Order: sequence, then structure tokens, then C-alpha cells
Amino acid sequence: MSRNAHKQNVEDIDYFCTHAAHLEAECRQNWVMRNKNTASLDALISVCKSDDCALEILDAKPDDDVLIQMTLCEQHAGRYGRDCIMHALQKWYFDWPPDWEIARVNKAHSRYPELVGTYTGARVGCDQVGNCEGSTENERMCQRFVVEYQDPKNCPNQHRNRRSSRKWKKPNIE
Repeated sequence: MSRNAHKQNVEDIDYFCTHAAHLEAECRQNWVMRNKNTASLDALISVCKSDDCALEILDAKPDDDVLIQMTLCEQHAGRYGRDCIMHALQKWYFDWPPDWEIARVNKAHSRYPELVGTYTGARVGCDQVGNCEGSTENERMCQRFVVEYQDPKNCPNQHRNRRSSRKWKKPNIE
């Protein structure tokens, strides 16, 4: 890739990377990651032509709303959709969501209730925040993990000392 390729627009990159032959995916991913702070997520995703690229940019530029992020993962991360959702839920969990946020996430439909249950169950079972009420599958998985997390050694504590500075604001839902 030329030294100034990162300054090119999306249309130029489409043309430029198409001519990179077998290195097209790497060309696109390189441009996406170099422009993650200046281009919109939609523009970056449009340049990605691989699941690897989509996963990397979704991890690097996540939506603040975990449910939106999970939808983006399902839509764009392809074979890495489940991994992308797991990363989104891990980030959400380590932002220390309050009880009302746990309830909101538990009530949403998910293709991966075991992942939702892992992290909502951790807030309930390990941190004593909120409860497992929600959609049938999410609630069932949350309750299963609350039981597992009765033993504190099973709690996902690897980042416990890295507290988030996020300030949660309850959405205005009427």
C-alpha cells in the first residue's frame, strides 16, 4: 500500500485494493484500521470484504449500546458473529451495568442466550446486581450461571481491577 493510501476515500480504496489481487482483503483491512478514528462505522464496514476485517473494526469501534453492537455483529461479522457478540458482552460487563440495564439486555432476543446469560448471570451471581428476569432463554441461562457463580472462583474476574469510568444514564422509555 502506498504511503498516502490511508488518505484516500472509500471509492478510491475500492479501486486501489481491487488491484492488490490476492492481497485485497489485507489492503482493505489496513485502510479500515488506519481510518477508524476519522471514518464512520458504515463507511468502514462497506470497505471490509472479510469477516476478519468486520470483527476487528467492530471490536475497535463498538457502539455504546450493547444491543445495537450485538446486532451489528450478527449483520457484519459473519463466521465471527458469535465471537463479536461475546466481545461486546464482555466489554458491557466490565462497564459494570446497573440493574435496569441488566433487565433491558435480558429482555432482548438473542441468538446466543448462553452468552447473554454468562454476563447477566455474572452481574447477578457475582456482583449481586439485578436479577435474571427476561426473555425465556436469556432468563434460563442467566439462572444457570447464577448457580455456577455461587462459587466465586467461577466468576469472570480476570479484569476486576480495571474499573470502567462509564457513567450509565437510564434511557427515557415511556
